[in-house]
Amino acid sequence: MPTVVLNGCTPFERLFKSSPDYSFLRIFGRLCFPLLRPYNQHKLDFRSSPCVFLCYSSTHLGYRCFDLSSSRMYIA
Repeated sequence: MPTVVLNGCTPFERLFKSSPDYSFLRIFGRLCFPLLRPYNQHKLDFRSSPCVFLCYSSTHLGYRCFDLSSSRMYIA
């Protein structure tokens, strides 16, 4: 939040001399296509599948996606 003490700047802008990057934020429940290469058994399997974005992973730097057709959870 901008504050009067910092002349209208946020604490992040004061510390890092740039505005924060919000490009990684996604909308919950939206359609996403995660890269499934780490989960594939064969190199000719599909590289992506339509999934539903659920949340941000608390243990990994990535997103949790749910595949409705196979009922699997992926971290992308």
